[in-house]
Amino acid sequence: MYKRRGCLISDKKIHNFIIRKGFRMERYFIKKEKINHIDNSISGYEKAITMSSSLILALCIDRFFIDKYWGISVPIFTLVALAFFLWSVKSIGKEESSVLNFKENNVLKLTILTSMILIAITFVLFSNRVLAFFNTIFIIGTFTAYAIIKTNRDVLEDACILKKVIERLIPRVFANFLKPFMFLNELIKKMSKIEVNSEVGKVLKGIVLALPILVVILILLSSADMIFNYYLSMVFTIFDNFQLFDLIPHLIVITLFFLYIFGFIWSFKYEGIYEVSKTKQLFNFEALTVMPVLLMLNVVYLIFTVIQFSYLYGGGSAVLPLSFTYAEYARRGFFELVTVTVINFTIILCTIKFMKRENVKLEKYNNIFLSLLIIFNFNMLFSAHYKMSLYENTYGYTYLRVFVHIFMLLLFILFTIALLGIWVKKIPIAKLCIISSIAMYVVLNYINVDVFIVKKNIELYNRTQNLDANYLGHLSYDTLPYLIQFTLNDNSEIGKELKRKLEDRTETVLDKQYNWYEFNYSRYKGKKILEKLE
Repeated sequence: MYKRRGCLISDKKIHNFIIRKGFRMERYFIKKEKINHIDNSISGYEKAITMSSSLILALCIDRFFIDKYWGISVPIFTLVALAFFLWSVKSIGKEESSVLNFKENNVLKLTILTSMILIAITFVLFSNRVLAFFNTIFIIGTFTAYAIIKTNRDVLEDACILKKVIERLIPRVFANFLKPFMFLNELIKKMSKIEVNSEVGKVLKGIVLALPILVVILILLSSADMIFNYYLSMVFTIFDNFQLFDLIPHLIVITLFFLYIFGFIWSFKYEGIYEVSKTKQLFNFEALTVMPVLLMLNVVYLIFTVIQFSYLYGGGSAVLPLSFTYAEYARRGFFELVTVTVINFTIILCTIKFMKRENVKLEKYNNIFLSLLIIFNFNMLFSAHYKMSLYENTYGYTYLRVFVHIFMLLLFILFTIALLGIWVKKIPIAKLCIISSIAMYVVLNYINVDVFIVKKNIELYNRTQNLDANYLGHLSYDTLPYLIQFTLNDNSEIGKELKRKLEDRTETVLDKQYNWYEFNYSRYKGKKILEKLE
């Protein structure tokens, strides 16, 4: 026995601790040895191509995206990056390479790939700045998810895809962050071993000898011919505005993105090394333990539903407590309702996955309770939708309110999938939920939320004479035809205020020049409309 800080530690505990530590160290060194073996087995040509391609992508990021307007550059860069990735993993997952092979993982892979391309195209078609931020995250996430599924067909069998994406984007990338320096060092060492009398050495010697001769000849030719001197001087004007301090930030950006892109791509060379063996499910819920939880939840939601029918669905005919106005009653608790449905959905999924199924009778009862819980959640979703609609009819439409409606529709679809999965065991609930969520997000991008908001707010203005001109004036270019038409037909103070907002925007849009890679159809169309008004 050993004494440490007043506590007795048994020999057995020390022995077990040493064994665990030794096992981890052994596993670490085995993993390290496998990684070194893979690095050494890959040809210098493939390493050079991977580094060159990563550098080109990093240069594209600096040229197309840093302090630039994101437009057609986004789908172009996405496709180029995808092509480079597919080349780099061409030897991995060949049996899964066909997108027309409609197995479960291939359908999910095709959905992710298609959605990524469609979202990238939105940077060309639309100009919604709010969605553009989330679309950037979506493209990075779906690109990574597609890469993982393509190279590891069992990824959805043993772990959450979101966890895999985060692992790939952060720890796996930084584990390979400095590999380019190691490979460059190897390349330099190989180059230094080239003999001077070899063919490569002779070529290098010839280049060195030719440089001073070329300098003398260029000087003489420029003196002999004025036209040649003019074009030669034009070449060197490129460096007239060269500023070292302007170059440093670009070099930092290019270097960081080069290292990150290389680390991301190179991490797929080690597929299978980082994967841990499948472990048994850590915990399960007894069916008898789950039953009272579901029963109590259903009782609470039954009472809540009765009250909802009394005060909300009655159209306000019932007397509201505490002198609430009907609009205020509709506004209060809306987000809480949505939160409750999300919590319930989590409970339902956990019950389906972790509940023990040893007793068929208890399982059947729990399935009934789960189904009732889903039905009550349908009611809460409809209640939340109804409350938000009442609130919008008084205060108008915004991004947040429309997005919440879409989210509630998604929850309705997910609950429906869960309801079917409770009774039909073959339904892959998790994969269908992922596919439905991705599809809903793509739909959200293509329904043109800005135009919907403007149309609905103008309709509301015709009834209430209330309009947030400042909010509408900052929406995307797609709304310009509707806003201009409104200002032409309305001479009120609101119409004049909105007209001033559009005039300020006109000056900003018409004065700025855009590069070809910044092309955006929505902005282009809006600019043409504004030019006609000038």
